[in-house]
Amino acid sequence: MFRRLLDDGQQWGLKLSYAEQDQPRGLADAFLVGRDFVKRDPVCLILGDNIFFGHGLPEILRGAGERGDGATVFAYPVRNPRAYGVVEFDANGKVLSIEEKPEHPKSNFAVPGVYFYDGRVVEFASKMRPSSRDELEITDLNRLYMKRGELRVEMLGRGIAWLDGRYARVIITGSKLCPGGTRPSRIDDRVTGRNCISSRLD
Repeated sequence: MFRRLLDDGQQWGLKLSYAEQDQPRGLADAFLVGRDFVKRDPVCLILGDNIFFGHGLPEILRGAGERGDGATVFAYPVRNPRAYGVVEFDANGKVLSIEEKPEHPKSNFAVPGVYFYDGRVVEFASKMRPSSRDELEITDLNRLYMKRGELRVEMLGRGIAWLDGRYARVIITGSKLCPGGTRPSRIDDRVTGRNCISSRLD
């Protein structure tokens, strides 16, 4: 569907290529599916059903992409953290833990569906073991970087909207939000989508 709709992207000044995950093997598997594309370059993984919008967002993402070392993810306050990967901070903002859909969340900060990794991510993903869901969990990949002291977590504050496109109401909200930017920035969302697009950072 995406290939038919977007083709190679030249009509928008883009260069698009495609690789298919033929079975639901988890988000971190995207780096194995796309290993020939990623190679050892820094890369950004974006969940295809996530919508991001807000003041200063391009600068935030550009800054994360320009680091080139370690991993950078983001934190966003939500009402139902049990549905997400959850990050816990200490009083000084240091990351203490990251858990995938915990029964008893240690914070209300979810990790949205945009992730930046350095050129080692394919190597790290290839050494991961499947979870109890038989998937390569993106949270486990983030935890690997955290244990090495190489994970940065940035807050997405007021003025940034994050929506999950699994829900029809969210797609409608997003279609209204992006053109005019007139909707409130704090939107409760539920992000667990599986669609993903990986893109090399030039």
